[in-house]
Amino acid sequence: MTFDVVVIGAGPAGALAARETSRHGLSTLLVDKASFPRFKVCGCCLNDQASALLGRVGLGSLPIDSGGIALEKLSLFQDERRVDLPISGGVSLSRETLDHLLVEKAKEAGATFRSSCRAEILSRDPGEDRHRAIGLHVGKEETKVRASIVLVADGLGGATLSNLDEVEVRVNSQSRIGAGIVTEISAGEIEKGQIFMACGADGYVGAVRLEEKVAGRPRIALAAALDRDAVRRVGSPGRLGSRILEASGFSGATDLSELNWIGTPTLTRGPGHPGAHRILAFGDAAGYVEPFTGQGMEWAMTSAVEVASFAREIIARGGGWNGLEVREWESRLKKTVRRRQVLCRGVSKLLRSPRLLRGAIQILSLGRGQFSWSRPILGLVGWQGNLPGKKRN
Repeated sequence: MTFDVVVIGAGPAGALAARETSRHGLSTLLVDKASFPRFKVCGCCLNDQASALLGRVGLGSLPIDSGGIALEKLSLFQDERRVDLPISGGVSLSRETLDHLLVEKAKEAGATFRSSCRAEILSRDPGEDRHRAIGLHVGKEETKVRASIVLVADGLGGATLSNLDEVEVRVNSQSRIGAGIVTEISAGEIEKGQIFMACGADGYVGAVRLEEKVAGRPRIALAAALDRDAVRRVGSPGRLGSRILEASGFSGATDLSELNWIGTPTLTRGPGHPGAHRILAFGDAAGYVEPFTGQGMEWAMTSAVEVASFAREIIARGGGWNGLEVREWESRLKKTVRRRQVLCRGVSKLLRSPRLLRGAIQILSLGRGQFSWSRPILGLVGWQGNLPGKKRN
């Protein structure tokens, strides 16, 4: 079969892009190797900008209607120091719920979805300039499809691009690794609507309350960015994450240390160029920087809407490919996403310095009156919506 677009990866980026291409009339195939719904390591936070973007594409009520919890406060901890920063416009919602819902919205818009299916972009055929061939593997069975454009959103550790000779994937050797878990243990530690962020020299751990699967049994999502050498030193991501939480006063930290935390590859990575012949990478696959509180979801969704628009433009002008499309896509990414990622690199450096972080928390604790010190700090970490006028300590 031949499609206008094949999207590889059905996380928030891939599913949203497939919905946008489908609802604007492009034949779209969405593929993911996992069976849905499924767990993903993620802080499960949509910041105010991600929520606003969903509103612009007609899905603004989706998170809250699905049980998501409105976020009201970011609590930063370093040892015994704490500062509370007011936020608004964001939502916490588990990835298993969000990803499943976005896939369903893509299907409603007309996309064909295949789960438990591994996609492999095949070597370029010099005699086939109008399409790119993709091998689809389900168990031992293999079929082939063609696409005018292949959109790759297979995530941080996805192999789609790294298996192509045309694309070089670069990894920052100083990057931290990610780890996370969803659990009912110690859920009472976290208030509804609160982002609990514990920071230490060896990394940071964030926690939020999630929608309840069973009434009266609250769950929390924990997501961490951890120093790789420190993880090796203490023996596991769970033990290091629990130590950081314990230093912040999180009383249930010891209960979390031996649970099965799921890890990720290094957090700062990406291809030298976000694509190749008839291939465009977006979401985490286009380049990822260590996030803080919800920026990863914002970047993924922003790039999804942008790449869907770009794919429509290419198809509308005849579907030709002159070799400049990848550079044009890279330019668009820089304007819409990568500038925000540069700011997160700065926040990441701040979090790696206990002295600088201590000073920032002290300054934030002193901010009072009409001028709120929380505004510039929250702007750096991705919250730019309707913040209250005064900061509450």
